[in-house]
Amino acid sequence: MLPDWPETKDAIGTAFINFIKAEVTAKSGFLAEIPRARVHEGDSMAIRRADGTSHSPKFSPISGEMAVRVDEFSKLTIPEILAQLRGVAEQLAQGQSAHAFETLEEASREAGTEVDAAGKPMTAELILETWRRMEIPFDQDGRAQLPTMVVAPSQRDAVEAEVARLASDPDLRQRADEIIAQKRSAWIAREADRTLVG
Repeated sequence: MLPDWPETKDAIGTAFINFIKAEVTAKSGFLAEIPRARVHEGDSMAIRRADGTSHSPKFSPISGEMAVRVDEFSKLTIPEILAQLRGVAEQLAQGQSAHAFETLEEASREAGTEVDAAGKPMTAELILETWRRMEIPFDQDGRAQLPTMVVAPSQRDAVEAEVARLASDPDLRQRADEIIAQKRSAWIAREADRTLVG
């Protein structure tokens, strides 16, 4: 009978799981910055928005896999195992990213903040329309916390050019300032109406 070391196996398994979690976080880009809440049980949840509406996102299974032949298993080195686990992490990160964007699209549609460009390229005008439809938070000094834009690498230069046009064109700049002023007034009103519980 071969010896068994359950504590050692558990420690190695935990180390591998922690490695995968760290790799998924590293591969998740800006998604890693989004606050998370663990759901310990149940098959549904609801998010209540500041305006009193709610959204019930769907749970979606996300998985990654690796395959090792039985006759190769005993010959695997730690670097080879970690390379396989990186592949699993890549699959998990891609699955999380796809699910996150589906959830954002659905929630945006429900909230009425979706802006459909109908296949046209991003423009400064579309950026302003997006700002107009969404709630913009402000820091304690009253500075707008503008949203993060996520674009495909192939569109990056074009979008950066439109952001630069937004900053340099006087008419667009004035429209942007008006939108920010309206959003600041709405934010101040919301902050004044907040009920503090202490």
